[in-house]
Amino acid sequence: MTRVGTVLGGKYEILKKIGQGGMSIVYVAMDTRLNKQWAVKEIKKNPKQDTRMLLKGLQMEANILKMVDHPVLPRIVDIINYNGTVFVVMDYIEGRPLSEVLKLEGAQPQEKVIEWAKDLCSALDYLHSMNPPIIYRDMKPSNIMLKPDGKVKLIDFGTAKEFDVESLADTTALGTRGYAAPEQFGDARGRGIHKTDARTDIYSLGATLYHIITGKNPSEPPYVIKPIRDWNPKLSSGLEKIINKCTMPNPEDRYQSCSELIYDLEHYEELDDAFKRSCLRKMRSFLVCAGLTVTFTAVAIGGYIGNEREKRMNYDNLINQGYSDIVQGDYEDAAGLFVDAITEVDGSRNEAYLELMDLYINYMDDAETGLSRVTYYIDQQYENIDKDQTLLLNVAMNYFDVLKDYKSSAYYFNMLDQKEHPEAAYYSTIALAMGELNVDYDSLSFNLKNFEAMNDAATTSINKLMNYRLLCIVYARNLGQMNNAADRLIQAADKGLTILENYGDDSVKAEYYTIYNQYLALAYERLGEEYEDSDAGRSKEYYEKALECCDFILGMVSIDEDSTVENITDAKLREAKYCQKAEIYEALGDYEQAEQVYEQAEEEFGTTSIALYAGHLSLECKIQEQTTSDVEQWDYQRLHSLFEAGNQVPGIENDYRWKQLKQKLSPLFGKNGG
Repeated sequence: MTRVGTVLGGKYEILKKIGQGGMSIVYVAMDTRLNKQWAVKEIKKNPKQDTRMLLKGLQMEANILKMVDHPVLPRIVDIINYNGTVFVVMDYIEGRPLSEVLKLEGAQPQEKVIEWAKDLCSALDYLHSMNPPIIYRDMKPSNIMLKPDGKVKLIDFGTAKEFDVESLADTTALGTRGYAAPEQFGDARGRGIHKTDARTDIYSLGATLYHIITGKNPSEPPYVIKPIRDWNPKLSSGLEKIINKCTMPNPEDRYQSCSELIYDLEHYEELDDAFKRSCLRKMRSFLVCAGLTVTFTAVAIGGYIGNEREKRMNYDNLINQGYSDIVQGDYEDAAGLFVDAITEVDGSRNEAYLELMDLYINYMDDAETGLSRVTYYIDQQYENIDKDQTLLLNVAMNYFDVLKDYKSSAYYFNMLDQKEHPEAAYYSTIALAMGELNVDYDSLSFNLKNFEAMNDAATTSINKLMNYRLLCIVYARNLGQMNNAADRLIQAADKGLTILENYGDDSVKAEYYTIYNQYLALAYERLGEEYEDSDAGRSKEYYEKALECCDFILGMVSIDEDSTVENITDAKLREAKYCQKAEIYEALGDYEQAEQVYEQAEEEFGTTSIALYAGHLSLECKIQEQTTSDVEQWDYQRLHSLFEAGNQVPGIENDYRWKQLKQKLSPLFGKNGG
């Protein structure tokens, strides 16, 4: 077991143990750089087990999860070998396993179970539709987490496999008896194990739903799955038919795909016997009415042209009403209007999709949901919107820049028409390289150089500016890993700034001047840090250039505006630049100027910024350390006053840096009564 306080990979600090299984121990860890919690799985060493097979299985799980992008599936972000022990860093999912919920509460309400079933089935359908398909093979309540918001999340991919269409059988019996399909085990000696496919997961999902809806565990005596209404006659006969079909022993008799199963789950009431009887009674009335339909057809054709005009007006009205709702803070209503524009009026125009995506990213701070809602229509090829180049490019760039989901980014870059976007191949290659757990920086650097050379030769356009921005993003993300990344970032940004000097669109100029200066500030600060020990004069020169960039941005954006730059609101951007300025002055040893920056920013933002108060209090501690290392001798009034002001910021008590400062100052506060 790993001790609490151990730091893995230079940034994941173990906070506490939260679970233990036969093969692993799970901890909560804090990413000290991002101030974000992750789950860390420590893989136990077993002298009876082939370590190579264990690591192979672990790497398989990592490779599977690196490729997925679905709200019900977790992500793996890192794999670390620490002192001979392997740790896997993944999404920390708050909640309880459904197995625990069942032990405490028993059978769950039918409405909840059906919603969970649709979500889980959607996740399986997503895995099955990958290339090659992924078969999960171990669906059961203990592998499903119930989150505080009532949603479910699937965990533990240790038995998942890529589906090989050429293989006739699996060589290993994997899964959990009672939930696993018959073909996963064969006879008592494991003989006759058949090939697992999507229908295997459908069986396990059916067995899991049986357990959740009845409270009866199929892996315990009497080891049978009865019709669910034998246990509770009030349950839906339609749901009973669905579970019965899922758990048929012969795969040919089950649902053949998750899409079939999802359809029936969404219409389970129509499978009820009472519903069918009701439909028969209504059929006669329908047949009478159907005859009237022919009469109205000719009239409808005559009104087509007028309807098209009205359609355009309705679409624009919905978009404008959405804007109005955003201004008033009615974000959910705005989202509904944009969706209505897509589904009720015209799904072939890109404006509503772009506005919906922008709403979730820049106002609702939920980029994942926004992108999922938009890509649903793209993936369904809804009214040919999957061919819209502007929408595809925006989706791909948002996956790349906002979510840092490089796999999804590459997928949508690949959908671009390469005749219209010859740079699309570079986009995809760069995104895939960024998404690797172990990035090949030489290869990435080579591709970036070629991409930059291609862009240098392109004619001036907004795409050319976007491409220099993309280069800045990649270099900024790799300032500590790639040779000369800061210099190359500056070169790309300077090329973009040169284009802007003669660019005609003033709104584009203002936006991109801010973007490029934002990245230049990062690059110059990085170079200032690099030369601190070897060339103080050069270091100071770079720091001063970084300060100039920060001042330029602060002069360009206003806290009172709702616009965004790089998907960051103006207020957030100002906050970040104030913090960066103060940190640069601190690096230069000009503590007085750094204090003034923090004080100016606190006056502007009031008690809303965690970063400002955490940075300011850290600076004050550093100033006190210049006098004495004895914390109890520090200036109580000054530090306590600032600490109390910071404590008024909502959520600051959960900030990792603030907690460390509070602990550091506890001797001083304790001595003086709090």
